[in-house]
Amino acid sequence: MTEQEMTREELLAEVRSLRARVAELERADRGRPLVRSGALRDATHDEVTGLYSHPHLLEHLSLAVRSARRYEHALSVCVCRLSGLDAVHQSQGADVAEQVLAEFGRLVSDTFRGDDIAGRCGRDEFCVIFSHTVSSEAAMAAERIVDRLELVATDLPIVPAFGIAQLEPDAMDEPDLLALAEEAMQEAEQVGGGAIVIGSP
Repeated sequence: MTEQEMTREELLAEVRSLRARVAELERADRGRPLVRSGALRDATHDEVTGLYSHPHLLEHLSLAVRSARRYEHALSVCVCRLSGLDAVHQSQGADVAEQVLAEFGRLVSDTFRGDDIAGRCGRDEFCVIFSHTVSSEAAMAAERIVDRLELVATDLPIVPAFGIAQLEPDAMDEPDLLALAEEAMQEAEQVGGGAIVIGSP
């Protein structure tokens, strides 16, 4: 039967069938990216804090260092450790310790800018990449975390220590930058009291 020979009712039925098929395909197409997106997030984010996983953070750091060198803009890295987490785990249990980590992840996400990249690097260690940021500006951002953490962890023996390093484009690569920030963080731990130390190359 040709289109000219179809009755009006047959044409309407055909149109309804085609619309239903298009809607079905659109729903299926919308569903596939959602599945892929969820799987991708599981692979790139820490499940407790919601921050980037360590491997994914290192990928971002490599890109950030290349960008800072190419376009000659500042780049700083902050490494943080939460001292006292083991004591919380032993005295109040694993669930409370995980709640502390999750809350810290929320503090970091809510405090830093959208283009700052934060990740969890170990059980109680975190790292933030500050693009277009000198070390003194990164230190001011860390101070905001200290202030907010004091408000939410009043009953817990959690003390952060922050080490900050600024990229020297001609003298550093990613491991050097992280090592300098790590050394500064260890010095901050010795100072205590939520100290923030800027490393000197």
